[in-house]
Amino acid sequence: MGISVVLPEIEIHTTPLEELFIDSNSITIFFDDINENRYKIIAEPYQAINITTIDCVSCKEYYNSFCYRDGIFHRHILQVENSELLCSLIKKTNEKRFLMNSKHYVLPLQDIIIEFLAYDFKIEKADNI
Repeated sequence: MGISVVLPEIEIHTTPLEELFIDSNSITIFFDDINENRYKIIAEPYQAINITTIDCVSCKEYYNSFCYRDGIFHRHILQVENSELLCSLIKKTNEKRFLMNSKHYVLPLQDIIIEFLAYDFKIEKADNI
């Protein structure tokens, strides 16, 4: 399993004030970056979502060396290569084509880790919200 930083220019604030909205077709996640800019991520459609408290996850599972630079831990939007979550869903379904273009994304927030599978996501500043 490899981990890459998706958008290195966006660093998630240590208190990101996250908000998460899920419906049957989309995931919307709001968070603040280190400059207190508000961002909105939308994954539509998504194939899976997993939310875990930070206490139940080892930091070694999801972070690469870029996240540990200058002796400080930095939070970024990540992508998991060779995802176990994606592989297990592919094995469970007969409709493999549905998942073949999916990617596994991870948002390491302050108290929770949000993981989702989606073909892609869009991100935009949400300053006026």
